[in-house]
Amino acid sequence: MHILKNIFKAICVLAVIAGLNCLLCYALIPYGSASEVAWSDFRSADEVDTIALGSSLMARGYDPTVVDLRTGNNSCNLSTPAQLPEESFMGLQEALEERPIKTVYFGFEINMVLDDKAPDPGRAFIINKDAGDPVAYAKDMLICYGNPRCLASQESINGLFPWIGNHVQSPEACIENVRMRLDGTSVHDAVEEQDPDWHYHGKGSGGYDGALDFDKGWSRTYANGHKPGEVNPEKLKAIADMAAYCEERGVDFVVVGVPLPLMDILEYGDAYFQKTDEVRQAVEAAGGSYCDFNLAKPQLFENEHSLYYDYQHMNRHGGNRFSTSLAEFLNMRAEGEDTTSLFYTQDEWQEAQKDVDFVKLDASVANRSATIVARAFCGPRVRPEYRFWIQNPDTGEWELVQDWSSNNTCTYDPPAKQLDVTVRVDARPQGSKVEYQHYRIETVSVDSGE
Repeated sequence: MHILKNIFKAICVLAVIAGLNCLLCYALIPYGSASEVAWSDFRSADEVDTIALGSSLMARGYDPTVVDLRTGNNSCNLSTPAQLPEESFMGLQEALEERPIKTVYFGFEINMVLDDKAPDPGRAFIINKDAGDPVAYAKDMLICYGNPRCLASQESINGLFPWIGNHVQSPEACIENVRMRLDGTSVHDAVEEQDPDWHYHGKGSGGYDGALDFDKGWSRTYANGHKPGEVNPEKLKAIADMAAYCEERGVDFVVVGVPLPLMDILEYGDAYFQKTDEVRQAVEAAGGSYCDFNLAKPQLFENEHSLYYDYQHMNRHGGNRFSTSLAEFLNMRAEGEDTTSLFYTQDEWQEAQKDVDFVKLDASVANRSATIVARAFCGPRVRPEYRFWIQNPDTGEWELVQDWSSNNTCTYDPPAKQLDVTVRVDARPQGSKVEYQHYRIETVSVDSGE
């Protein structure tokens, strides 16, 4: 009898913990995420024969309405922020079980195969994929926990308590989260309420308007957060496994390199081509197809700064242009036309880069003397030149301190009372007659260098 009482107590404790966990999930997990929108649209659509998978680049870049209008497909965008290749494979399998999918577009970015993050059962994509299906969720938990990297990470607890790693940020947001769940707010409206800058485009797709000023705006680049490294074999295998899975089922699997700002490809240099070629070979060996719109020639897709909301994601205008170009490519491919001429080889691409695309500044201070080092992002065959200006703190006028030269370093000793130095550097190819192609302005504190 004593043993039975202890078992009963243990069951009661577990029941209380489970009930509390459910309440916390209900209150804290954000209602109306990009993943929830994607899976909700996928399941509510009358017909879906094509899906897109991938990370936030594909989520914002692929507009199903634009592509479907030109190809006759019925597609849904299941791409979501930070989606891992392993998670994409889980989503692909689920989508093929639920719908008669004929074509899969996997939006590829180079960081996908350089990252070592393990699939996490508490991530929004898996939770919403398995919504209302505890058996499917348990299966995905086993898959994730079967990966040693998952078990070794602190995120491993998210499978049992998903609100720990995915929650609203304040008590007020929690109250609003519960309100939207209770009053029947649609998942699409919920996303826009939580993030007013995000706009729903339809068929699982949404994104942001506005364009980054690449001269005055954020100077961050893709490689700042995604350092070049070796290709992770597990990530590469997940992508190849998707290609093989589709090949076995007669589904067309196309890996699409999603456009990044030109500067991001320039910063990676030869490493970009080496790593992406490994992906191309693995995909094609498994029966899939591969194309990279970062290497598209202008007649197919013209990459320019106005297409980007930030240093890596396209805005609505960019997504529209990319989707239009992708549809053109897909139609040519469907007609059996040779599409290889639409894309540069590495040598052709590097030869085509004849301009300065972006400028960064780094500054150091020693004994109140500021040393400014500029870097122009340009093709390997371009020789840049630089011009440095200092802003007069009293008049606001720009004063030339170093005229055009190949020297990318400038040293400036400010007056004794000046605490900050605002510097501007212009850049252009040597021999160019334009006033400048791009510039960068930064303010450097010299007071800390005393």
